[in-house]
Amino acid sequence: MDEHGLDLQFVRLARALRPEGNLLLKTAGPQFLPNPDSQTIKNLVEKAGIFILSEKRIHKRVRIEHCIVIDTLKNEIIEYREEQRAFSRSDVVNLLRRAGFQTVECLKDLAGNLASDKEFGIYVCAT
Repeated sequence: MDEHGLDLQFVRLARALRPEGNLLLKTAGPQFLPNPDSQTIKNLVEKAGIFILSEKRIHKRVRIEHCIVIDTLKNEIIEYREEQRAFSRSDVVNLLRRAGFQTVECLKDLAGNLASDKEFGIYVCAT
């Protein structure tokens, strides 16, 4: 989804809330940390005749994962590549504010611990 489409989705969420309603947003997927590019992480796992080779890295704010699954029992090879944009805490807060949320509280976890630039993912928002 492009930037405009993402903004539009959050505007719709803000408008859908009842007066004095709150939105609890838990982000999933990669989070953009202060070091935008990372080393490539390679991994090989074998379990019951299934081999999974994976390679993950973050490049230019995008998490890139390349994975090959080799199933020796079914004589099958499946390969996929996934790219997912990574967001910083300030990216998400700015997105929510542009959508019309007046207050945005960012937390580390559902236990209510305060977020930092490296540990974040829960947002409590109100219009």
